[in-house]
Parts: sequence; structure tokens; C-alpha cells
Amino acid sequence: MSRFIPNRRAVLLGGGGIGLLIGIGAWRASAIAPTLAGTRDATGIYLHDWIHIGGDGQITLRTGLSEMGQGAFTGVATLVAEELGVRPNQLTVETGPAAYMFKNVAAGRDFVAPSHGLAQKLDHSFATSAVTFMVEKLTQQITGGSSSMRDRFLSARQAGALARILLINAAARQWSVAPQDCEAVDGQIRHLPTGKALSFGDIAPLATQEPLPQTVTLKPRAQWKLIGGRVDRVDIPAKINGSAVFGIDVRRKGMLFAAVLHSPVFGGKLKSHDAQKALAMSGVTKVVVLEGAIAVVAASTWQAKRALPALAAVWDAGDNGALSTPEIAQRLADSLQNPENILSKGDFAGAQSRAAKTLVSEYHLPYLAHATMEPMNCTVEISDGYVDVWVPTQAQTVTQQAAASAAGVSTSKVRVHTTYLGGGFGRRLKADFVTQAVKIAVAVGRPVQVLWSREEDMQHDFYRPMVLMRLQGGLDAAGVPSALRIAIANQSITGHMYHLKNDESQFQGAAHLDYDIANQRTDLGTISVNVPVGYWRSVGHSFTAFGVESFIDEMANAAGTDPLAFRLSILQHAPRLVALLQLVTQKAGWGTPLPKGEGRGLALHTSFGSAVAEVVEVAVTGNGALKVKRVTAAVDCGTAINPDIVRAQVESAVIYGLSAALFGKITLKNGQVEQQSFPDYDVVHMAQAPEITVHVMQNTHAPGGIGEPGLPPLAPALTNAIFAATGKRIRSLPLMDQGFSA
Repeated sequence: MSRFIPNRRAVLLGGGGIGLLIGIGAWRASAIAPTLAGTRDATGIYLHDWIHIGGDGQITLRTGLSEMGQGAFTGVATLVAEELGVRPNQLTVETGPAAYMFKNVAAGRDFVAPSHGLAQKLDHSFATSAVTFMVEKLTQQITGGSSSMRDRFLSARQAGALARILLINAAARQWSVAPQDCEAVDGQIRHLPTGKALSFGDIAPLATQEPLPQTVTLKPRAQWKLIGGRVDRVDIPAKINGSAVFGIDVRRKGMLFAAVLHSPVFGGKLKSHDAQKALAMSGVTKVVVLEGAIAVVAASTWQAKRALPALAAVWDAGDNGALSTPEIAQRLADSLQNPENILSKGDFAGAQSRAAKTLVSEYHLPYLAHATMEPMNCTVEISDGYVDVWVPTQAQTVTQQAAASAAGVSTSKVRVHTTYLGGGFGRRLKADFVTQAVKIAVAVGRPVQVLWSREEDMQHDFYRPMVLMRLQGGLDAAGVPSALRIAIANQSITGHMYHLKNDESQFQGAAHLDYDIANQRTDLGTISVNVPVGYWRSVGHSFTAFGVESFIDEMANAAGTDPLAFRLSILQHAPRLVALLQLVTQKAGWGTPLPKGEGRGLALHTSFGSAVAEVVEVAVTGNGALKVKRVTAAVDCGTAINPDIVRAQVESAVIYGLSAALFGKITLKNGQVEQQSFPDYDVVHMAQAPEITVHVMQNTHAPGGIGEPGLPPLAPALTNAIFAATGKRIRSLPLMDQGFSA
């Protein structure tokens, strides 16, 4: 049974939120929204800043979250509904405004003080308290880092419980009965002895007059009816009937449409263009020059897009006109000549020199694009001193700040309206397209919607960094791993934004390994190159897992040991991971015979407070035709709030990761991205998709993240399976460049 002691400010602000701290000091005090709790609007009353109850009893839950298909709306609705005494489908769920009350303490804490291993390690030391205090003051409203449920697991339940208690107390006072004789059921407060009932809508105004309770007791796990069970997703009906509003769906009175053409070379500048020829085309109203780009504004998106070639834009490539993928690869290799030591445990050099058998392998991974289903877009309307922004964003605070800067107003004059997102994967943590839309709206003086073409989206992304990993290992005479060194070379994502030398995302998942190897060393080489990089689904874990889990398999092979037995031998201190491996391999039929040319591969990785193990089964023919037949996954994410959503997210991560492993690469030639659209940046088609089975381990641990952890094990499990089937070790991706076809 969990208790918390409320104070008026804490409960009104909700005590938690959703998002990711992108930089200390970036938060502005003007982003704080005044509390609405206890206030009325035209339809009802705010009982809590997150919970609005209409006079008709309709309950609206403002999550502050971005819903991009990951099920966050349903997750928070489940938590609130569990305590409030309603069904999730009785709640109308929305994001709400950009406001400090929706901050994400969990993701902010991840950024300031990253945790390692399976779960968050919470303590009450002075250092932890100081970090928590700092995070709460500086954290922004951003959906990312698989943090939403980790952050809201307590605060959303507390919000629902507090609202329930206030409603019950108000009804009991109205009836002059004992509160303990009343309960909240399906939007009503009922008096059990008499059967009398009042709707939430009837009693809500009186509930705001009730004093805050000294403590709020959350329902014990044994009384949960929704958490951990089957709950229908709250966003699906609108997506089925077509009423869901994505960014591209927004329409405003008198709205114009803009198409954007960027410099083909990163950092390039516009030298010349022919605005008059474009303006002479049907529907075109204005040409707007932007930083590193130019836009055409017209009566329709199609008219604006058609006019872009008429601009005859000429670009100055600057210093990056000769930049190429081979040059970047050489810089990565050079950076490992004298890398920075990130972590040392034991004596790697000594243990390696004494090893009975040593191994060295290099792993190469390309830049990757996000390739969201819905290209970048934003709609802006400026009127009465306010800047209204309709946008599919993961970053409300960042969006608000970017729009304010572009319009030359304070953040209090920017209102962010978050639509559904047609995919995020980290790309929509950026606000470059928001800045463009606001500047264009300022220039034309009318509402405007900016929509990038697929080509512009693909060639002007913030990419997953290109990576080189060099791993060295040693085995003793008994085949036990005694030494492991991981050297990584890439770009800094946070450093790219804030001029830092390096950051955790460059090596997360390659330091503080779960495996019990006595002598470990992690080194980092950082390069600076003018290719924009950003957070890509599972961030650093997406590449470190490939290197580490591939090399663990190589060590097992060198030791003459089964890959499962090898892993289990160095995980005896981690019973949850042992159980996870035993579950996934038992379900996958590990060790049972397969036909010639087929193989199974195993990988395990922990990230964002969760662990996922995957077994991939493949068939490879003599001409390199590859069929990924089956993926079996097991996940330990602690308390699974919605197991169906957990399974769906792991399935999604498997397909996203498989697409990258098979086809994904972004390459540069003469400073330009060579890939333009899906024909040359392919994704897994339905006929290529494997059978996927996901097993969710339920336990009483705190929730871990789930949007990203299913991705990291996929690529190494796949290449380990190819080795099992063919004896060919794959150390570079994508597989289409290694002689395979899917």
C-alpha cells in the first residue's frame, strides 16, 4: 500500500509529467502555466490540473503526453481510471497545453543522473535528493526516453485517487454520511447502504471546496482491476472513424500552404533564386527565404510544391561540399587512436595479457533516418498578439521556446496544440520545422501550414550517428571471459546541440554491463562533423547492443560454449536476467534441431529500466536470400500497466529494428545525402515480416520503459542467427550490403 502526503501546489500541478530534459538551463520560468484546479470553464470544472469534469459528467484527462502510436494516452488513462473508479473509455484523453505541470521528472533524472542495469535504483541520499530537486526545477515537457509510464506510475494514480477522495468526501458531506460508506463507480459516487448516487458532474463543484486530505492512500495491488489487465486503447476509435486529427489534418480559416526546399549540403547557403518565375505560377502568393532553405507559399500544398523547381535555387555548399561517407569513416577510425576512457573496472590490460585466448573485432553501423510515416509539418496562426501552433511534436517546451524566438514574443504568448503524431522515434524532439513555420507565418501575415516532402524529410533529418566499435576480449584456460574492452567512435548528440564534448548517448549500453566480467574498459572517440544527429529509437542502445551482443557470441564461439550457456554463466548475479533468458529460449525451442541453412541467434539487452531478450530464427539459401522466419521475445519491464501495449511496442520495435538491420543506411557524397525516399531507404514489407511472439514477465517491480527496449537486441540476434546458419560472421550493417537479399 502506497501513501503520499499532498500539498496544495504539488497536487494542483500533478506532481509529475512526461518528457525529456534536453538541456540544463533551457527551461524558462515564463513557461509555467497558472493552475486551473478549482476553476470553471464553459463546460465544467477542473478538479485537478489534469482532470476536468463537465456538468454532464464527461471526464477529460489532460496527459501532457504526445500520442504517436505508443499507447501513452491509454497508459495514463488506465492509471487514473484505476484510482478514480471509472473505465478508461469513460475518459476523453488529450495532450493539453504546453505547461510546466506536465514536466517529466523520470526522464529528466535519466538525463542528469543516468541509471544502468535493469531498473532505476532509488535511494534517499542527499545526492539523490539534490538531483531530484534540480530535475524538478529544470525538466521540460517532452515525450521521450521510454519514460512516460515510469514517470506517471505514481503521479497519475495519485491524481486519480485525490480526485476520488475529494468527490467522495463532498458527496458524504452532502448526504451527511460517513465517507467510508461511499464509493466511486463508473462516474458516480454511490452510498452503499442506501444506494443513493450522484454523478461526478453534480458533485464536482462541491468537491473543490473540500480540504485536502492529510494523506492519500492508493489502492493495493490486490485491488487493481485495470492495471496489468486487458484495456482497450482509448485512441483507436478516433483513428478508425477518421476523426483523429494529425498535424497534416489541421485547417484554419484563410490558411495558406508552404513547401520548403533546403540546401542540399548541410550548412549551405542560398546564393540566388528566381522568385518572380515562381510567383507567376498558379496559386503562389509569396516566396520566403529562410536560414539554409527557401519556401514557396501557395493556396495548396501541391501548388507550393510544384513551384519549388521554378525558383532555380543556386546554393553555396561552403566547407562541406566534399564531405563523404568514407571520409567520416576514416575520422571515426582516427578518433580511436587516442580515445577518452569512460569506465575502467579491474585491470583490462593485465588480464588481456594473461588470457589464454584473445579476440578483436570491429563493428560498423551507418547513419540512420527516422523515416516517420508523417513527414515534418506545422501549422501556425498569429493573431491578437498570440502565436498558435498546431504541431505533431514530442517536445512541447522546446516547441514553445522555438516559436517564441522565431516570432519575437515571450513564451507566454505561444499556445501549443499537440495533434496526433504519425510517428516520432525521436525526430519530433526537434523544432526546426516549427521555427520555419512561424517565420513563414510572420512573413505572410496569415495562417500557414508547412509540409515537407518525403525527400526533404529524408535528406534533412537529425540522424542516428554513424558508429565504429572495436571490441577486445580475453578468455582464460577454462573458456571463462576475463577481460573486455569496448571502444566506440561516433558523434555527440547532445554535444551537437549544446557544444559539449561528449554525452551518455554515445556509449549507453556499453558501460556498466550486466555481464559479470572482472576486467572491463570502455573508451570513447568523438568526432565533429557537420551532419546533424539526434535521438533515434533507443538512442545509443541501438548500436552498442549490436557490438556487445555480437561480440559476446564471438567469445562464446571461441570458448566452444553454447551462446545461451555462456551468457548464463556470467549472469548468475542477475536472477531476473537469467529468468528472462530461460523464458525466451524455452519458448523459442533453443537447442532443437533445424534444417540445413537455418539457424537461431540470441541477444539480451537492458535499457530504460527494462530488459528484453530475443531469439531470431532465419533461413539462408546459397545465393544469399535471407528469410527471417520467427522472432521470439521476452520482456521484463517490471509492472506491465497494459500488457497488450507492451507486446505491441516490442512487435513495433522488432519491425523498426529489422528494417534498419536489413536495409537502413544514410550515405553522403559531395556533402549531400544520397537517399531520397523509400525506394532507396527501404523498410520491411508485410511479406518479409517474421512471425513475432512476445512474452511479458509480470512482477511487482516498478515499471520500466517499453517504447524502445525491444529494438536493441534485434540486430545482434539476427546476425548471430546468420552465423549459426552459415558460419559467416556479420560485423557491418545493413545486411543488403553484405551479400544478402530479403
